[in-house]
Amino acid sequence: EPFLTADHVLMLNHPVEILKGTELLRIASGASQAVIATERNKLEVVEILNTKNYNLKLNSIETTHFPVRYPQGSERRLAESVSGKKLKSQQSAIEAGVLVENVATAFAVYEAVYLNKPLFERVVTIAGPCLFEPKNVWARNGTTANDLIRSAKGLLREPSRVLFGGPMTGEAIDSLERPVTKRVSTVLTLSPDLTKAGEEQACTRCAQCVDVCPESLIPEALMRAVKKGNHLLALEYEINSCTECG
Repeated sequence: EPFLTADHVLMLNHPVEILKGTELLRIASGASQAVIATERNKLEVVEILNTKNYNLKLNSIETTHFPVRYPQGSERRLAESVSGKKLKSQQSAIEAGVLVENVATAFAVYEAVYLNKPLFERVVTIAGPCLFEPKNVWARNGTTANDLIRSAKGLLREPSRVLFGGPMTGEAIDSLERPVTKRVSTVLTLSPDLTKAGEEQACTRCAQCVDVCPESLIPEALMRAVKKGNHLLALEYEINSCTECG
């Protein structure tokens, strides 16, 4: 997602720890092979990981890269890209035999096993056009969004919305006193021009929504069914397969 750089920074600065954590995850899950997948605009990360792995000789780990295409990083999409399998409707990656984990999880596993360190902090991106100095910081669980924004030298202007997560799937928070948890990778401040909603217009059945839907659904039909309160029809059109990609 746009603005999110926590994982990128973690891979640049802690490649050995991530490789060792990935190997631990592979052993624990019983997998024969582990793949660290990145986007093609982060090829320097692939080089760093391959260089470090040359010395570690973890032959069960390989690296790969895919086109920068949202939502490439979602669990089902990534599982399909790595394994070459087409997942069935509503089938999870684990049901298809693929365990998908974030690099932050691999790093946390390394710290837990090698350093006996519990997960009480993680890298968090503080970003958005309303900030004075966007950055990545080590943030302890329970730190408020307000304190993290202060660590970025505060706000240049009042944001119209503050999210935990990215602009596509992030959760809007109603108070800057909300604390971050181990699942929060980003505190994002959005300006009014980025959150301004357009007026709803009549559907012309151009089918562009069908073309871009990663789950091959028919969003227009789903919208009509939901608006009319026809939940059975929405289920027939597989609304439960929607990943809410935004």
